[in-house]
Amino acid sequence: MFAALLLSAGSLTDRVGARQAFGAGLVVFTAASAACGFAPDLVVLVVARLVQGAGAAVIVPASLALIREAFPDSAQRARAISVWAMGGFGGRRGRPGAGRRTE
Repeated sequence: MFAALLLSAGSLTDRVGARQAFGAGLVVFTAASAACGFAPDLVVLVVARLVQGAGAAVIVPASLALIREAFPDSAQRARAISVWAMGGFGGRRGRPGAGRRTE
């Protein structure tokens, strides 16, 4: 769902504004996360995960648009985008036991 809606969510972000899209995506993602946690069965969990992916698809392009607006200088913007892009890698590397194989 995330990959399928990513381009459409970018267009939505351009139309409604980055701040509104980011806020809406965050609300949808958070509500779907709670639904995942309280899912009584597999069907509800799968549907909640699909909705979670839709929320994430809105958050990603909106966050990049917010960076573009917050950093008008191209050098600062490039640094901010590189920090944003490394967020997933840093989160993975920062977890205890990350990268260690257990057999």
